[in-house]
Amino acid sequence: MEHVRCHGYPAPEVFSVDGPSMELERIEGPGLLDLAAHQPHRIGSFARLLAELHHRLHRIPAPNGLTSPFGRGGCVLHLDLQPGNVVMTRRGPVVLDWGWAAAGPPEADNAHTWLQLETSEVPGSVPVRLVATLGRGMFVREFLRHFDLATLTGELSEVAAYRLGVRELTERERQTIPRFVSRTTSRK
Repeated sequence: MEHVRCHGYPAPEVFSVDGPSMELERIEGPGLLDLAAHQPHRIGSFARLLAELHHRLHRIPAPNGLTSPFGRGGCVLHLDLQPGNVVMTRRGPVVLDWGWAAAGPPEADNAHTWLQLETSEVPGSVPVRLVATLGRGMFVREFLRHFDLATLTGELSEVAAYRLGVRELTERERQTIPRFVSRTTSRK
């Protein structure tokens, strides 16, 4: 987090680290997922913001020692940069949950977010889940407009294998991911 902050990226400030414990800046504000649920007319602008956060992050070179699950590429990847991990504060968006950060190619991070947007179960209240379900397609279409779809599609199989191998997922997500990848990559 401090590495990306030093490059001007909106992440929480780290005050201290003691083994697995960290003292971080308190981040206050609504999450992007909640905002989308309560302001569905702004879903397109929220998707564009998420895409811009990806582009900004991928301009930052990875520091030495960061794992590289895809074996190539040298920029910082978040690998969980989705609406649930973006908080809108008074100073602008702040990206949370850096536990999966890695080094690699930007396309893998972008494809991972696409995979999450398409296949993840949305937590939260009934209104949040309802709007997420209804607005998912519009959000995904707007997000993808900012990337080369063929390149992201080419990354999906590797990204899905990574996600299935390291993440705790619901049974529904474990079933949905391979179906989504198969359906999407067969259209290439």
